[in-house]
Amino acid sequence: MRLLNLSKIICLILAPIWFELYKNALFCARLDLYTASATARCIGLEARAFGGFLLINSMIFLNELKQVTQRKNIY
Repeated sequence: MRLLNLSKIICLILAPIWFELYKNALFCARLDLYTASATARCIGLEARAFGGFLLINSMIFLNELKQVTQRKNIY
C-alpha cells in the first residue's frame, strides 16, 4: 500500500514535467517542417517526452494491476 501511494505521488510530481517536455517536442516537430537544423536540437526532447509518457503510463497500469490482484486475494 505504501508503494502504491509513493508511485501516485511520483506520477503527480513528474506529470507536469513530462507534459512540458511533450509540449516542447510538439513545437520542435512543427519546426522540423521549416528547418532541417531543428531536428538535431529537438530529437532529445522528443525521446525524453515519449519515454516519460511511457514511464507514467506503465506505472499507472502496474498500480491498477496491483489493485485488481489485491481485490482478488481478498475475495
